[in-house]
Amino acid sequence: MVPCEEVQFLWNANNEGMIWTIDGISLQGLTGRGLFGNGLNGFINPPDSRKHFTLEQVELTIPHKKSWQLLYDLNNS
Repeated sequence: MVPCEEVQFLWNANNEGMIWTIDGISLQGLTGRGLFGNGLNGFINPPDSRKHFTLEQVELTIPHKKSWQLLYDLNNS
């Protein structure tokens, strides 16, 4: 395995979640695209236990920094 500087986690399930360690320590909160909460009628209400979510995207990526820098330079020149 080649060491790298950064790994990105791309995730979308249109809900909220949390990444935990095995020891139960929270590391990172995740938010989806639901703008007004996951409660009844899509608002900030108590959770709707009948609501289901679909995992639409999950990827681990390693960005190629030089390519991103070139793209940035081209878009900003």
